[in-house]
Amino acid sequence: MTYRIETRNCYLRLALERLEGISDHSVDTCIIDLASFPSLTELIRIVSRNETCARFIFIGNRGSFSCALASLVSVDSKASLRGYYEKLRHCPGVSYDMAMTLLINLKTMANLTHRDMTTVHSLLLNDSMKSAAGQIGTRPKLFYHRVDTLVKKMNMLNRLQTQHFFRREFRPDYVQERINEHVRLSVRRQLGLVNSLVLTE
Repeated sequence: MTYRIETRNCYLRLALERLEGISDHSVDTCIIDLASFPSLTELIRIVSRNETCARFIFIGNRGSFSCALASLVSVDSKASLRGYYEKLRHCPGVSYDMAMTLLINLKTMANLTHRDMTTVHSLLLNDSMKSAAGQIGTRPKLFYHRVDTLVKKMNMLNRLQTQHFFRREFRPDYVQERINEHVRLSVRRQLGLVNSLVLTE
């Protein structure tokens, strides 16, 4: 059993190296400090290069990426050394497939609806919620409700953190392409349904 430690925090690396070998797991383990890689693209690269590891342990905090990836996080960055010891020893962590599936779904916005994506797109193009609401022709109160829906879906702490996450991770043109793809898929589904009805008549 070996550890692969992915962090840019020298102090954390030293602490984890002191704990190396204490796990009861006989599988290779990759430990990833989310605070060191604040980008979904970078995280996907880090996980991919450790594909042969059978167990992944993610260390998180209260930042936006840790919130979005909460289902992967096994250890709180502020845990005591004893806390790290217990988690590394007993926690099953997550598999490569589970980690990659969640990361890719987030990166491709696969779990967001068309309305969610138009809300994100408007947030990226405007400096205020009020102007973002105006761009898509909705009342600010309704727009705040749409953002609150995103806060819950992304497991964020508040609207500001959610907006910060999207601004760091996505460009408006990328989100627009996701919207266009969603529309194309929807049209294909509708055409397929119409064709099915015609054939059954």
